[in-house]
Order: sequence, then structure tokens, then C-alpha cells
Amino acid sequence: PQTPAPSQDRAEGPGDDADRLHLGLPRDIAAELELTVDTLVYREQFARDLTVAARLDGGSLAVETLSASLPGGSEVSLTGALTSALSDDAGPPRFQGRLEAASDNLRALLAWLDVDIDEIPADRLRKMALTSAVDLAPQQITLRDTDLRLDVSRITGGVALALRERPGLGVGLSIDKLNLDAYLPKQESPAASARPQAPAEGAGEPQAEGAQPEGQAAPEATAPAGLSVLDAFDANLDIRVGALTYQGLPLNGLRLDATLQQGGLVVREASLMDLAGSRASFAGSLANVARQPSFDGSLDVAVASLSRLAKALALPMEGQPPLESFTLSGAVNGTPELVRFDQRLAALGGSLRAAGKAELAAGAPLLDAAVEASHPDLTVLLREMLPGERIPAGLGPADLKGRVAASPQSVTVSALEGAVAGVDLSGDLALALGGERPRITADLKTGALPLAALAAPAAASGGQSTASGGGNRSGAGAERPRNTPASAGRWSSEPLDLSALRAIDAEVALQSAALLLDEARLDNAQLEAVLTAGVLDLKRFTATAFGGALSVTGKADARETAPGGLEVAAAVTAIEMDLKALLRDLADSDRVSGPLTVETSLNASGGSEAALVNSLNGSGKIDGTLTVAAKAEEQAGALILNILGQKVREVRGISDSTTLLFSAFAGAPSKVDGTFVVEDGVLTTTDTRVQGRNARALTAATVNLPTWTLDSQTDVFRDSDPETAYLTAKLRGDLDRPNISIGGEPFRRRDDSSQSGGGDGSAPEDAPSAQQLEPEAAPQQQEPPKPEDILKEGLKNLLQGLGG
Repeated sequence: PQTPAPSQDRAEGPGDDADRLHLGLPRDIAAELELTVDTLVYREQFARDLTVAARLDGGSLAVETLSASLPGGSEVSLTGALTSALSDDAGPPRFQGRLEAASDNLRALLAWLDVDIDEIPADRLRKMALTSAVDLAPQQITLRDTDLRLDVSRITGGVALALRERPGLGVGLSIDKLNLDAYLPKQESPAASARPQAPAEGAGEPQAEGAQPEGQAAPEATAPAGLSVLDAFDANLDIRVGALTYQGLPLNGLRLDATLQQGGLVVREASLMDLAGSRASFAGSLANVARQPSFDGSLDVAVASLSRLAKALALPMEGQPPLESFTLSGAVNGTPELVRFDQRLAALGGSLRAAGKAELAAGAPLLDAAVEASHPDLTVLLREMLPGERIPAGLGPADLKGRVAASPQSVTVSALEGAVAGVDLSGDLALALGGERPRITADLKTGALPLAALAAPAAASGGQSTASGGGNRSGAGAERPRNTPASAGRWSSEPLDLSALRAIDAEVALQSAALLLDEARLDNAQLEAVLTAGVLDLKRFTATAFGGALSVTGKADARETAPGGLEVAAAVTAIEMDLKALLRDLADSDRVSGPLTVETSLNASGGSEAALVNSLNGSGKIDGTLTVAAKAEEQAGALILNILGQKVREVRGISDSTTLLFSAFAGAPSKVDGTFVVEDGVLTTTDTRVQGRNARALTAATVNLPTWTLDSQTDVFRDSDPETAYLTAKLRGDLDRPNISIGGEPFRRRDDSSQSGGGDGSAPEDAPSAQQLEPEAAPQQQEPPKPEDILKEGLKNLLQGLGG
């Protein structure tokens, strides 16, 4: 680069008077000088072959030769002309010429000149070769077209120095390569110097970084050490370095293009093109460098590999960094104590913009910024940030904005709004780090939340569950072999991971348009919960579910002192929930409908699913209206069998029972109520009652949740004979597919008739009194269903709906 001129703004100094003195060389004298000195002794060493050849003519002194051989195998020569005539219009003296110098042992030459180089390693300052144009005046020294070779480095360009009260400097240099470490005293590497030092013996408790000793006021803001020197001179700088090694760091492609004037620095470009594959640049200004420095400019950083950069800088890093490559660009301004910024981070296919301020004064740093984040595919982002985890596909874009305030003790996100994975999100978040445990506070409003997709990656990825707590729908039971216990593998004995409940405290308020889990949908969900020291208090959970209102309160004690490691209690109230919607979504059945209200209080303890189910205790009650639907073919079958039953005794039992059941319970609302008790995972009811038209059904049942089995009996009473059961249905076995048997008066009459041939109606004691209805029975061949078969299936469905 060309040699920049020194800054022109300057204060006039005492030396300026030299410009006005008419001292110089006479115009009317001509002279020549030739001088040769074989040996000159200086500081006990020899300078040889000193040669001077000069000619004075017309007020100009031409230096034809000025050369010498110096210690260390060094040679120096100077040629040029000195102009300074004695006249009124003559300018100040000026020498213009050319300097050439070379040395085979620069260290020896510098030692002869009494230059202290003891701190510079002995293998440096060995060879030197210099050529340069020289321009000397009383107030300015200029070297241009300079070519300096020093050891293995080459420096080209020029330097100008203005000699005045406030010095001015112009530097335009290009350095191909320079290993600064080779010229600096040996010192610790960055990794070694970064290690913490042991406190001195007798030292007190360490203070936080930047904290002031008690009783002392914080010092006034001053320029950092080293910056104050920039207020002592002016400069124009254009410096390029192809490759620089400093403290072991290979810095490639450096450039500084700047002007320093009256304590202000204007940086047109300060750039580093390559450090471990990363680059950075800054353009802007620095003002008041000697008093209260301030800066204003733009920053541009691109990191190709953060782990590689951290290794090069000897920074500690455990594992893979969350951002391996990124770019950062934008405006930055302020003072060392208060930095304002508007930066954009691009990484992992998305972007993050932050605009705000950082307070870096003595004490804890504070951050306050408006933040906007977006990514076109949340699945890609999470898979990059959580390698090895199973992240569900198709989560969609994420777009959020809010305001972040952070300190070493807390982080808050306020006015949060946007959408994540297609779900609208707004509210406030806070994280406090000053207590015994981190504390999270959240007040959020969301759109419809797909819980399965947003839950743990393993669950959301669609992997098979090996210990589902009753997660299968009723139809799943048909896929299990007939002789496999229903409870096998249903409840896991693996210890539950409760570490998260014990590690943090939290206070959460959530309002969601809907919560979606499999087929279930809870609308207008509202949740308030507090987690403190391992105790979760569910203060309120309400939602509209299946056409009714759901309310849950409860508490979970996950402290290590809790019985079994976890103690849970909950009160659940479901008001007028539509049975048809509930059973359709959860049990794939649409035979039963009507509003139902359930109130229950439950508790359990244990450190696994199996332990919790086995210790489940509580009680509850149900109340509502139940309607059992009859299919058209079942109604037609009932009509046919009713006609046949009047003539054929073999089908009269089925005909009588179906006529009663269909007329009493099918297709019309029936009042249902009852209570139940749960002890050690076994639910028992003795008074579940359905009141139909001219008949009622009373169910007594035992549901064993640990073994997933059912044992129930439903008795149907006619209003005309309320003390004697007219029809009885028993359901036993697998809770998903119980075996059903039906008995009662209609079947006894049929059996009596068949045994007596129409006699007195008495029946042998061993005569069958019930119809066995096997679950999942299928015809052996494709034949039209018989009315009797249709009605058997109808009876089973009706009786199941009535409480079986």
C-alpha cells in the first residue's frame, strides 16, 4: 500500500520556527568532497571502508556515496540530495535519497549500537535486507517504497513521521508473514494462563469479579490501560498482514485501515479473514480514548467450527457445542460499561435477532434486549441441538419474539408471542438461579397443544411402549393371545425418574385452547401448579372435555422421604361428560351415550407404575343419564324373535329377555348412579344402578387393576317384581374382553319346557340356566346371521352398557 500522509490537524509548536529561518546552502559556492576511511573504531569494534562522495552546487548538496561496512557482516549505503538555498523564497532543508542496508548478523550490529535485545530469542534478528526511498525534512521523515526482509518476513510499503508538538504518523505496510511469538519473551500458553491460581496464604474469601472491597467506592470510568497512549499522537494507518502467529494462534488475512485524530479513531476496516476457519471484521469509530472511551460501529463474525475455534483459543469445552457454526452481524455501540447492540445470529438454518443493551459496569453484568427467533423446521433444529435423540418429524416452523432480561442470577422472557410447531404461544417466562434450586416461573397462553408430539422425544417418535399405563384402547386386547394374562407387561416395575421434580422449583400458569393426546381433546384447559422442594401442588386444572367440565386438583410428593419415593393424591370431578364421545375416542365404541358426572378422590404411593397401581386407594360416585343404542338389525331381530317366541318355545327365553331389555333400556335415556371404593388397586361397587322404563339394572363389580381383570354381576329387575331378578349377566376375566354369561327367569322357563316336553314346568337341578356369550366369537363360514345370533350380540352389548 501507499504511504498514508500523517494527519494534517495539528497544534503549532516551537519547532515551527525552523521553517522560517533562512538557513541553508549557499547558491554561489560549488565544492566537491571525497573521503575514504579504512577503519573506524567505535565501542571497541571496527567500521570499515567508510566512503563519502558529495558535491555542492547551486544551493544543493548531492550525496553520491555514503557507505560503510559495519559489524555483523553489515553494509549500509545512502545516496540522494539535500536542497536548502539561502533565499527568501526557499523552503526548509530537505533531503531526498535512497537507503540500502543489509546484515548477515543483525544481532551483532544491534549489540554494537548498544540496543538491548536480551529478551528477544537468540534465533531471531539474524538476517536483514532493506531498500527504501528516504525523504527528510525538519518536521517530517518519510520512508517510501520500502522493502524490508527480516529473518523470514518481508515488509513492504512506507512510513511517514511528522515531528511536531503533537506527532503525526502515517503507516502503509504489507507484511507477508510474521511470527510474533518468535520475537517475544517466552511465556505461558493461553491454556496455562487460563488456569485459576491458588489464593495467597491468609487471603480472605474471594470476591465476585468486578466487586469493590467493602467501604470503597467504585472508581470513575477511565480508559483501559494502553488506550491512553492513542491520545498522544495522530495517525493514518493501512496495515495488512498475510499470516501472523501470536501466542500460538495462526491469524491469516489481517487488515487495519484507520485514522487516529485528536483522540478519536475512525476504523474503516479491522478484519481477520481466517482463525481456525473463522473470520471477523469491524468498522466504526472510537472516541475519547484517553477519558471515557466510546465506540460505534458494525461487527461481522462468521464461525465455521466453534469446537475447532475453542481448541485453537485453548478455551475449555465439554462435549459438542450446541452451535458448531454460525454468523453474527449487526451494529454495536456504547462504552465499556454500557454496550448497545442490534445483532443477528444465523445458525442451524434459522436466525436470532437481538436488539438491546448490556450493562458491564463493576458488578454483575445485566442484559436487556428485544429478541426475535425463527426457524423453518423445528424438527431439523432439535435434531441438530439434540443429537442422538429421537425427534418427531413434521413439527413445522418456529417463530417467536419477546424481551429478554438477564443477569448472573436470573433470566426473564416477557411479552413472548409467536408460534412453535403450529401452536400459538404467548406469555412470560422467568428463571431464578439465586436459591437452593433453580426456579422457573411461567405464565403462558397457547393454542391447541399436541402433547404427544411435544412430549419426550422417545414417546413422540412413535416408538413402541413396553410399559404403558393402560394406554391401549379396548380394541388392543384382541391382539393378545387368549391365554396371556391381561396384566402381563401392562404396569412397569422400572423405577420412575423423579430427578427433575427434585432438581428445580416451579410456578406454572397455563391457558391452552386445547390439549390433544391421542384421540382425547380437552378444550379451554387452564392449569395452575407449584413445585417446591420436590412437592408438586396441582392447585387447579380445568377443561371442557367430551362435552362436559373436567376439574382436577392434587399433590405429588417426590421427596426422598416420601413413602416409596413418591406419594400422589388427586381429586377429580367430571361433570356431564358425553359418554358417546368419551367411549368413541377411548374405547372405539358408540353404543352408549348420555351425560355422566363422576366425582372421585384417589391416592397412591410408590416409585414405579406397578407400585402406584397396587397402592391405589380412594372412593367416588357417578350420576347421570345413560342411553344404550340398538342397531337396526338388532331391533329387527327382536321383532322376529318376539313373533317366533310366541310359537316356538326354544327361542322364547331370548325373545322375552330381549323384549324386556330393548323396551326398558334401548334407545331411551336411563338414570344411572352409584358409588365405588378403591383399595390397593381394586375398585369395588355394589350399588351401580340404571333405571329404565319399567325395569332397573343393579351392578355389583370388582375391577382388579393390578391384574387387569373384571368380576361383575348385573341383575335386571322389573318394576312389577322389584325383589326378584328377572335377568342376570355375569362378566368375568380380562378387563378388555370379559366372558359374558346370561341367565334368569326367561332361560329357566325355556329350559323347564324343554326338559318336561311342556309338562309341569319343573327342571332338573343340573339343567343349564344361562346362555354363554363368548367374546369375539366369529362364524366358521360366511352365512347370513341368524336372528338368534344377532340378539345374543345385542344382549351382550346392552348388558355391557348397563354396567357390565
